[in-house]
Amino acid sequence: MTTINQWESKTKLKFRPQKSFYKDLGITRIRFWQIAKGEKILSVEEARTLSNYFQISVSTFF
Repeated sequence: MTTINQWESKTKLKFRPQKSFYKDLGITRIRFWQIAKGEKILSVEEARTLSNYFQISVSTFF
C-alpha cells in the first residue's frame, strides 16, 4: 500500500487499475490486492514486474 500511496502522491491520480493492468502484469486482481494489503508474500517475479510499472527499485518491495 505504501507504494500505491507514493504513486498517487507523485502522479496526483487515484490508483484504479483496469483489467489491462492485471493482464499486462500477469497477476489476478485478488492476488494483487492480497499482496498490497500484506496478506500474501510477493514473489521475485511479481516484485520485478510491479517495480517496472511503478518505476521503483525491486528492493523497495523487500
